[in-house]
Amino acid sequence: MADLNEILNLSSVKTDEGRRQLDASMANLLSSDIGINNKKKFEASQVVSQLLKRASLDIREMLAERLAVQEDVPVQLLLALAHDENISVARPIIREANNFTDDDWSYIIDETSTEHWQEIAKKDNLSTPVVHKLIDKRDEDTCVVIIQNKTLTFDREAMQKLKQVAFRVESLHSPLLDRHEIDMKMAAELYWSASYELRSQIIEKYSIDKKAVDRVLEDVVQEMINASSGHHDVTEDLILLAQRYGERREVTTQFMTKALRRGQIAFFIALLAEYCQVSVNIVKQCLTQQDGDAMASLCKSQGVMKSDFASFFLMTRDYANQSNEGKKEGKVNQTDLAGALDSYEIVKKDAAMQLLEQWRDNPDMQIA
Repeated sequence: MADLNEILNLSSVKTDEGRRQLDASMANLLSSDIGINNKKKFEASQVVSQLLKRASLDIREMLAERLAVQEDVPVQLLLALAHDENISVARPIIREANNFTDDDWSYIIDETSTEHWQEIAKKDNLSTPVVHKLIDKRDEDTCVVIIQNKTLTFDREAMQKLKQVAFRVESLHSPLLDRHEIDMKMAAELYWSASYELRSQIIEKYSIDKKAVDRVLEDVVQEMINASSGHHDVTEDLILLAQRYGERREVTTQFMTKALRRGQIAFFIALLAEYCQVSVNIVKQCLTQQDGDAMASLCKSQGVMKSDFASFFLMTRDYANQSNEGKKEGKVNQTDLAGALDSYEIVKKDAAMQLLEQWRDNPDMQIA
């Protein structure tokens, strides 16, 4: 195949011989034989793309409009136009293309951005791998277009991926709940990141009772924990879920205690950080201090009752021991508990609030 630099150099030569050589090189580049090899095909389209960039935008738009409806156009040329940085050039090719392979669409998706992805997402003949490729970009606008495309049928994996994006993006909730692939379990999973108004609709439409919703919450949180690199890894998804609860004033000491009883330390850390409006870094340090002084101050600043503080302290000791002693687990030391309760009694609310403000102002600080 002709070298990229050779073709680009030839394109600058104005002589008849230079034009003849360029024609020969381009004929080779766009030959049907190249299409057998994906790597060569994509390399060819990149060369063509570089050449096309030398043409004005209106020329490229006109070329795309004409070629989109013609037959037997070399696929390398269509690919070059389809991943043109200007969506006005790429749109007619994307809309009319019916002979692109999954690899071709994957190439275009990787080489472009949201406007191109949304145009691809409107097509009615997308294969499952291409749908997954688009969803994996985790782009809000693209996912909305995919969900609203009623000509597509999603497999279970695609629905799971869309659900995960929906945890972060509320605009996906309503269109996703309108999909025929949604079942009761997935609707209940979406409940936990949905708005108050949408929660009511979910309960009414799917007749979900409170116990079922609670069970699903456990599954959702555990799924997020299992997806993380470590059992106690506080991921962005867990932090976001905690923030959603905070926005609805649903982060309570009782709710945090339930998370601890389920062994969901990472979720508890995210919830406590949201409850106290401090960083996860600060909460982790408070939990891992053996004397409990920092934890006592954190809880006292927010008016956490002594009994709840004691529960928090007791149920986070394994986490503290593992963090401090390399996964060493041990029984709760009653002396440590007594000392922590003494700290809770001794610390004054005003002093705790002053310390809290320092932690809020310095989220990355190291607690002495």
